[in-house]
Amino acid sequence: MAHNTSLDVSFIEWAPDELLSQQCNISEDKAKRVCKLFDEGYEVAFVARYRVAQTGNMTTDEVRRAHESYKDIKVLEQKIVKAANTLTQKVEGPELVDALKGLQQARDNEDILVITQQFAAEKRVTKAAKARELGLAEAAQAIFQGKAVRVRELINGAELNDLKTVETHLKHLLADLINKHPETLAAVRKIGQLDTRLFVSVVGELSAKAKKLKPGDPNHDQIKHFERYTNFTRNAHQVENCQILALERGAERDIVSWKVQMKDAGREHPLARHPVHPSHLQLYQTSFAHALDQSFVPKCQRAISRFLTSRAEQAAIECFARNLRQLFSQQPLSDLHIIALDPGYKACKMAFLSPLGEVLGHLESRFGGQRFSPEGLAQLKNWCKQSGSRCVFAVGDGTASRETQVELGRLFREKAFGAGDWKFCVVSESGASKYSVTPLAEAEFPDLPPTTRSAISLGRRLLDPMGEYVKIEPQHLGMGMYQHSVPEKKLSTKLKETVREAVSMRGVNVNTASLQLLQQVCGLNKTTAAGIIKMREIAPIKRRADLQKIKGLGAKSYEQCAGFLIVLPPDQAESGGAGEKAQENESVVRDLLLTEEKLVPAPLLQTQIRNIGSLKVGERLSGRVQNTTDFGVFVDIGAEKSGLLHRSKAGQQVFEVGQVVDVCIDQTDAARQRIGLRLA
Repeated sequence: MAHNTSLDVSFIEWAPDELLSQQCNISEDKAKRVCKLFDEGYEVAFVARYRVAQTGNMTTDEVRRAHESYKDIKVLEQKIVKAANTLTQKVEGPELVDALKGLQQARDNEDILVITQQFAAEKRVTKAAKARELGLAEAAQAIFQGKAVRVRELINGAELNDLKTVETHLKHLLADLINKHPETLAAVRKIGQLDTRLFVSVVGELSAKAKKLKPGDPNHDQIKHFERYTNFTRNAHQVENCQILALERGAERDIVSWKVQMKDAGREHPLARHPVHPSHLQLYQTSFAHALDQSFVPKCQRAISRFLTSRAEQAAIECFARNLRQLFSQQPLSDLHIIALDPGYKACKMAFLSPLGEVLGHLESRFGGQRFSPEGLAQLKNWCKQSGSRCVFAVGDGTASRETQVELGRLFREKAFGAGDWKFCVVSESGASKYSVTPLAEAEFPDLPPTTRSAISLGRRLLDPMGEYVKIEPQHLGMGMYQHSVPEKKLSTKLKETVREAVSMRGVNVNTASLQLLQQVCGLNKTTAAGIIKMREIAPIKRRADLQKIKGLGAKSYEQCAGFLIVLPPDQAESGGAGEKAQENESVVRDLLLTEEKLVPAPLLQTQIRNIGSLKVGERLSGRVQNTTDFGVFVDIGAEKSGLLHRSKAGQQVFEVGQVVDVCIDQTDAARQRIGLRLA
């Protein structure tokens, strides 16, 4: 074999900082400094906040994008090395030299794929391979090089017994040469990334299986959920990410099938006018048409499908991460008791929380879908009295939520709880039930059933959003677009990084933060976070320098975490002024804590719920952004369902979760439970 030694990343022609510079559109010098920071293990939040000089004032978003590119580049390096070492074991001579040269210059996964596919082991004996076995490879190569070949002399009376048979075998060999030519492979890669003037369309239709479904069949009802994609055609350059994800979801359920279609692909095939001897022109044209239909077009279609799907999945992951980041920056409600209600038609789970989140009482009461039971109503009245009329009801958005909100609105109007300014807030139940059965929830509330733990979690999401949401696996928080249609591992990795960044940038009190919060801070992990808790159980931590005594917390880890840990004595946790005096540098707290402007406003407080039928087209309302997607934003307007402000109705405005926005009712559909909005 050509090589007996393994290759490593030094064999690659480019350096990571060079590629990072191009991908992120930053100077090579800046890219080199940023790569060095990431090589040394520094995390995004630390680099963005405390290494401004090295990054040249890059914003947090820019540092985040650079880190994403950096990770991708490191993975790419390993893929290139693996591909190169694999080829050295099975390819020899000039072919290996050319392949390794190509891999040295490869700058993305498609480059690697284009090269390695040429040497992929055939799973079956191809017609070109059969022609080579018959000894026609040399003749085909000569024709491809523009030479004249006496084709009739290739007839040998055996398997090559006539001119037509010989030409058929030559056609397959010429098509194979066309398909494997570097210019052809480069064209497939280029078109596969939609860098083309060809008309390319995405087409969706009912799958063959769905066409056979009849009313009453188990999956027949699913067809209506994908009806807009059962006769779908879009220009591939204009198709939206959410549409690709919807098509993918439909395909997973075997309701929809989708494909990429191309017209006149031969116009961009680099070998369409490849020079050959005039006597072989017709044979070449036949071979080219065969190569075009059987290989070039299908490969381009598959490459475009991969490109569109990958782009859509990445957009969905970024959307989820962006929303999650904003969720962790939500402003808490302060100085208020919370009555948390986890509704249900048979029973409503209730919990009464202090302003610090302590559980003061709980009850599971009959509801019946219309009225609280006498026992339940009496308990609610008692809790309202205990709160001193400073109380907010947190209502889960799941089963019987609308009925519970309607009943609360009636009780408020009738002053059933007294003369206070009573309001309720709808809270997402996403992840609450999953949290309620975790070991963490069992340790927190060992004597309470999971249903009551869920209610407590809902209430605490208003009092300490970051502290409560950090307990839940981020992919269960329902903050994205088609998050169940993207690669689970990729989504999970991205969201865990997002949580870590969000917690660090917000900052945590080293003397009061939970294990779940501490372990998400830059430089810390579960072991070192537990060490901090063990240290503070002995005595409050008064200086950051004390943290260096914790086992396993090395100099690099301490360097990163110190700037994100706020050292406040427990009894001063709510007093910013006193806390600042406790710092080694009193400007740290002011710099670290998110300002009021950076915090996302608390959820909307309501006194009543509007049903869709009561909304009037043109009616102006104020709402709060609940979720953002590529196709628009969902706005909580105090109705039974959130309204959709489609991007076509939103102008050029960019929205964030929690943002207050003035909207008008654009259309309603009570039967389908849909509300369309436009900007006021």
